[in-house]
Amino acid sequence: MSSPDNYIAVIPTGTGKTFVACMVIAKMLKMNPHAKVIFLVERLPLLLQQADEISRETGVCVSSLSGDMCNYNTAEDPQVLVIMAQVYLNALTASKLSFDNVCLIVFDEVHHATKEHPYNKILDLLRRRKHQQRHLLHQYQSSLSSSSSSPSSPPPPSCPRVLGLTASPAGLSSKLTVRDALDELERNADARIISPSHDCPDLKPYTTRCDVQLSEISYSQIEFDFSHVLRSIVVPHLTAVRLPMHLITALKNEDLAPMLAYSYKRIGRGL
Repeated sequence: MSSPDNYIAVIPTGTGKTFVACMVIAKMLKMNPHAKVIFLVERLPLLLQQADEISRETGVCVSSLSGDMCNYNTAEDPQVLVIMAQVYLNALTASKLSFDNVCLIVFDEVHHATKEHPYNKILDLLRRRKHQQRHLLHQYQSSLSSSSSSPSSPPPPSCPRVLGLTASPAGLSSKLTVRDALDELERNADARIISPSHDCPDLKPYTTRCDVQLSEISYSQIEFDFSHVLRSIVVPHLTAVRLPMHLITALKNEDLAPMLAYSYKRIGRGL
């Protein structure tokens, strides 16, 4: 990360996303020895796993936090804090933590950074911080040019850099929706997406390719009739259970109903 840009690294599963993050973390801490790194995770099972790997690969002091900030021991003064995204957002909102003295924020599984997800809200706070920092920097530079003496205030604090990690940046059904999702992700993170070439020889030993064969399945009239009954029962309750919008749309369009009907039929047969 030798330029002032933020990056989203799209790297296949099993090829070392966390190891890449560890190398970036080590470099950023070497460049900013008095700063800290925040490593955000979206799922609790990843918290200790990522903290252990970062500690092992970098050798720096790492702490993890999944609950309330009252359990955070500030005396430990970790160089890297691995923290649940919602906990970090709550701490920022309550001013228990800030972006001050943070040189890098790593977003694990950054493809979640959409809509009301904590990742997206944290990125929005970062965008505001960046805008404020530009304004303060302009004022500081103006004071330098208009005064022959030393400025009365120090330069404004810098804005943390962003590194996003993902193996599945979109996961949608068409090229158009995937491209739209990638564009939105770049805008939300104010970052550029980078990815190794698919034919990269260094990755081939760690990736697998499979041949996909598509088969058309015909459904009986009973299965289609059951799908209509299922929709009439399920659809009115979709908003209440807060299913993702793309699943709601698919079910309303009967994209999923025949599959569900077929699954229920197999379960009824005891298969």
